[in-house]
Amino acid sequence: MRLALVGQLILVPVILQSFEVECSGNLRVRDSSSVENVDVRFYVHPFFSSISIDNIKVAENNSSTSFGQKFACTLPAGRHKVTIQSECCFEDEFLITVPEKEESWAPVVFRRRLRYLHAQLLLETRIRPLEIWIDGSFKGTADTSRPGTLTIPMKGQKGTRRIHILVFHPTLGEMRREILLRSGRQTMIKIERTDFSNPYEGKQVQHAP
Repeated sequence: MRLALVGQLILVPVILQSFEVECSGNLRVRDSSSVENVDVRFYVHPFFSSISIDNIKVAENNSSTSFGQKFACTLPAGRHKVTIQSECCFEDEFLITVPEKEESWAPVVFRRRLRYLHAQLLLETRIRPLEIWIDGSFKGTADTSRPGTLTIPMKGQKGTRRIHILVFHPTLGEMRREILLRSGRQTMIKIERTDFSNPYEGKQVQHAP
């Protein structure tokens, strides 16, 4: 209790109330108000590196959180900002609304599916010009001496993606490779003259009239 002086004659008691989060992870503090906290569960796919609630980090990727897949805590009713970070996924920031606790109230469950980071494909070669095709789609022409980088998004709910790359040169022919990319990682391939083959070499090509 704190006494605040109003004017010169009246003393008015001011009661300071606050609430804090009680979690089963790293942070463990008590609720100092009369409001009863609500049990909350978070389930994250594929996994999180850390979770912050109202700008306070409350969980990390360790054995107590099933290595970043689930987290339990208690929160006061109301709105809270949640931030989920993962080394292989985009940051996920969102607002939740925790309802008032009632008798025989089951835990409030939040499920989040994170989006995988894009992969980076680095092409290193001195051969120019080159046409780059990935999975049958034209991605551009490499016509400078600097290495070229392509951003490849993941597909579905996997942190890896297998692609087929076709590199075409007007006189050397073509190079084909199958490459496994990983979310958030950079994969480099070197392209040499000996990697090319001309499928039409020694063959007579008939053009349509």
